Amino acid sequence: MKKGIIILIGIIIASVAAYFIFQSKEQPANTAPKETKTKQLEGLEKLDTPIRPGIEPDHIWKFSLEKKIDKNTIQNKVYILNEEQQKVPANIEVNNEEITIKPPQDGYGKDKTYELFVDKDIKYVDGNNIEPIHFTFITKRDEVAKATFRKDLIKIKKDQIDKVVEDSIILKDSELKGKLKKDSIIVLETGSKEIPEIARKVSSVKEDGRKIIIDTITPKFEELFDDLDLYTNIRITPEDIKVEPINGLTFSNINTGLTASAAPTMFLAEEKKGFFNFNKTKFIVDEYEVTVDGNMKFRDGDIIPDVVVEDKSIKRFHLYMEQIVDTELNVSVKNGKGEKKVKKGLETGKSFPIGNFKAPSPIPLVFVDGKIYLKIEITASGEAKVSIEYTVEERLGIKNKNGKVQAYGDVDVDLTDVQFTGEGKVGIEAGPGAGVSLSAMQVFSVGLDANMGGYAEATMVLPVSNIENTCAKSEAGLYAKGEANIKAFPTLGSIWKTWGGLTGDLKYKYEVIQTFIDEKSKIKEWDSCKVAKDLLFDPKEVLLKPGEEKEVNLSLNMLDKEASKEEAKSLGEEDKKFLSVRTKQKDVVEAEVTNSGKIKLIANEMPSQQNTEVEVVYDNEDKDIKKSITIPVKITDFNPTPLEQLNGYWRNENSKGMFVKIDKKGAKNIEYAAMDTHEIWYTGNVQFDTVKQKALSGNMKYLAKHGEDNAESLPEEAFKLEVVSSEKITVTKGNEVFNLRKSSTKEYEKEQLAVVGGTEDINNQPKPNTKLDGFYVNAQSDSKLYIDLEFTMTDDKNAKVAVEQRTNSSNGITTSLMGSFYTNAVKQNDSTWTFQWVDNNELGQTNGTGTITVQGENITLDLKGERDKLTEGRGIVNQKVTLKKSE
Repeated sequence: MKKGIIILIGIIIASVAAYFIFQSKEQPANTAPKETKTKQLEGLEKLDTPIRPGIEPDHIWKFSLEKKIDKNTIQNKVYILNEEQQKVPANIEVNNEEITIKPPQDGYGKDKTYELFVDKDIKYVDGNNIEPIHFTFITKRDEVAKATFRKDLIKIKKDQIDKVVEDSIILKDSELKGKLKKDSIIVLETGSKEIPEIARKVSSVKEDGRKIIIDTITPKFEELFDDLDLYTNIRITPEDIKVEPINGLTFSNINTGLTASAAPTMFLAEEKKGFFNFNKTKFIVDEYEVTVDGNMKFRDGDIIPDVVVEDKSIKRFHLYMEQIVDTELNVSVKNGKGEKKVKKGLETGKSFPIGNFKAPSPIPLVFVDGKIYLKIEITASGEAKVSIEYTVEERLGIKNKNGKVQAYGDVDVDLTDVQFTGEGKVGIEAGPGAGVSLSAMQVFSVGLDANMGGYAEATMVLPVSNIENTCAKSEAGLYAKGEANIKAFPTLGSIWKTWGGLTGDLKYKYEVIQTFIDEKSKIKEWDSCKVAKDLLFDPKEVLLKPGEEKEVNLSLNMLDKEASKEEAKSLGEEDKKFLSVRTKQKDVVEAEVTNSGKIKLIANEMPSQQNTEVEVVYDNEDKDIKKSITIPVKITDFNPTPLEQLNGYWRNENSKGMFVKIDKKGAKNIEYAAMDTHEIWYTGNVQFDTVKQKALSGNMKYLAKHGEDNAESLPEEAFKLEVVSSEKITVTKGNEVFNLRKSSTKEYEKEQLAVVGGTEDINNQPKPNTKLDGFYVNAQSDSKLYIDLEFTMTDDKNAKVAVEQRTNSSNGITTSLMGSFYTNAVKQNDSTWTFQWVDNNELGQTNGTGTITVQGENITLDLKGERDKLTEGRGIVNQKVTLKKSE
C-alpha cells in the first residue's frame, strides 16, 4: 500500500491540540476522561470564511489547479480586499494550471487582515468551471514574549495540605489563616516534575481550629496574569511526543516503535520522525478483536500563539498549529472468541490514549499541551479487511472578536487508495484530529477539539455463477467534527491520587462545549460489480463536407459481474467534466466537448488534407475509469491543398502585360505581388479571415509599393479571391477587380524577353497538351498503402503534382495519413516526368525524389525517400505503385 500524508493545520484563538484518531462513538470507562455535565458555549458564531494567520508580508500565493486555465476568463476574478474592503494592487499571473498572486510593491504590511478571492466563474480550457477559493489571511506581527504573573498569587506547599476531597482542600498550616479569602488565586506546589505547580481559585473559606477548609474552582487562564504578550514560533518535534501507559488494550507482536507499560512511566517514541508502528497489533473492543497493521509517523510541527492579556482579561487570542502525519494502516475485524466469522453485525468503538506532548513557550510556566489518541470505530459483518490511504488537510479555529467567540473550518481530503477484501460488509473511519490548549500551572485556555479524516464503506458480493467475478459496492469520503470547549482543571481527587502514586490518570472536566462543524460527505463511489470495458462512439466514421458540423454520440460498454451481462451506458451532461478531445490536424477539423456530453466536429472551410483522426479520453477518477478512442474523419468534396494550388505566377486576362505572383505563407495567409515585365508595382500580406472552398476573403496589408517610402503605414484594403477553376481565379482588391489565369515562371520570363525583341510573344505559342491532367488512385485495392495523385500541367515541360499517402485498413475505410506533398514535375521525355518532394508534418520533415512513368491511361509512381517501413513513423514511405486515372 502506498504511503499517504495527513496534513493537519489548526488555527485557533483560544487553543489548539493534535491527536491521531480512529473516531469513536463511545469511550471505554478506563480511558475516556470523566466529564461533568456540560453546557453550551453561548454566542458562538460560525464563520463561513476560513482564516490563515501568520502570513509573511511579502508572501506569494500559488494555487495549482487540476487542468489548464482559460486566461480569457480570469480578468477581474482573482483579487484581494483589505480591511476597508478595497482591492489591493496585487500582480496576478496565470501559467497553464497555476495561478500566482504576488504582493503589492510595498507588501501587505504587518498585522493586517485581508480577504482573498479566486472566483468560480474562471474556466478551464475545456469549458468547465474551477472550484472557487476564498479565505481570510492575517500577516505576522513582530515577535514578542513577555508576561507578569499576578503579584497576589498565594503559594501553598505540599506539606501544608492535610487532605483533598473532590474540589475541597483541607490545610493543616495555621499560618495561612486570614490570608485566604473568596476569589484568591492559590498555587499548589506539588513537588512533581511532570506537574510542579497547580493554580486554583478559592470559592469559599472556613476555619476549623487549626485547620482551614477551602472550596476551589478552576480560574480562567487570563486571571493568572497582570499582563501577557506572546507572539512567537513554538516548534513541536518528535522528541516532544511521549508514549503513555495504554489502558484497556491487549497487544500481540508489539513492534519496538511503540513501547507500552502497565506502569505510569512515559517513554519517548523511537526514531527522530516519531514513528509509531503497528505490527499485527490487537485491540480488544468488547468481544471483538481488531487487528491494525501499518504505522503513524509524526513530523515536525509549528505552533504560533498570538495572545495579549491586559489587567486579567484577554484582549487578543490567536493560535496557529501545523502538524504532518504519514500514515499507512490496514484494519481487520473478527470475533475475539474464536476463528469463526462474525455473524452478527459489529458497530462499536473505543478510545485509547497512546501519547502526549508538552512544548514550552519562551514564557516560564506557559506551555502548549497536547494529547495523541487512537480511536477505533468500525462496522462489520462476516469477516472483512479494509485499507485506506488519503491526504487530508483541515484548518479549524476559534477566535475572540469584540467579545464574541467565532469558529471556522476548512476541510480538504484527497483519497488515493481504498481496498476491501473478504466477505460481508465493512466500514471504517480514520483520520487526524486536534485537541491542544495553552496552559499555565495546569490552568487551560479555551480549547479546540477536532476530528477529521476519511471514511470507507463496502459490501462484498460473491456471484454464485462465477467465483472469479467477486466484486464490491463501496463508497468513500470525508468526515469532520470541530468543537470549542473550556477545559476545567483536573479534579483535585485525581491529582491527590496521582501524587500518592495510586494512579497515573488525571480526570478533567469540560465545563462548556459547543460543536461548530459536524459533517460527512461522499467524495467517491465505486461499483466494481460494474466494469467499463470500452468507450464507444457513433457513427463509426464521420464524413464531413468543408465547413460542415456534426455531433458524435458516446457511450461506455459496461460489464455487470453480478448479472454476467454487458450493456451500453450513454454519456450525458453529467459526464462532460470527464471528457477531453484532441484533433490531430486542426487545419482539417476542430473538435470540442458539448454540454450534453457529445463530441462536436467542425470541418475547416479549406481543409489541408482529406483524412484525419480525433482522440477522445474519458477520465473519471471518482469511479476509477479511464478509456480512450480514436475517431476517423474524412472530408468529402475535398479539393486538395487549395492554397498551394495558388502558388506561382498568374496573368491578367484584361491586361496581358500585368502579372501576379502568389506565395502561400500559412494556412490562411499568402503574399501577393503585382508587377509588369520590368518592375513590381506592390507587394502585400493577405490574411484570410473567412475561408470557403471556392472563396477566400480578408484584408491585405502593404509591405512595399512603387513610389512609396512608408508602404507599411498605408491603410489595409479589403481582399477577396474566388477560384473559378484550377486555371482561373478572380481577385477583388478594394474596388479593383482582376481576372487572372494560371501562368508560369517560364511564361513570365519569355514575356520579359519579348518586350526587348528576344523571342516571339508567348500568345503565339501552342497551348500545352493537358490530356494527362486528372486524379490517379491505387489500381490494386489490397495494398497496405493507399495513395492518390493529382497531376496538372502548367506548360509542355512542367506540371504541378499533389500526392497523399495513407495506410489502408482491412475494410478499406479507416485510413491514417503517412504524408503528403505538393511540388513541380519536369518532363524528361514523352513518357517520363521527375520531381523532388518535401513532406512537412507535426513530427518533422522528410524528403526524397519521385518518377512518373506514363502507361496509356495509367501511370506508375515511384517514390524514394527516408522511410522504408510503416513502423519508422510518420512521413512518406518508399513505394512503387501503379495508379489508374479516376473518373
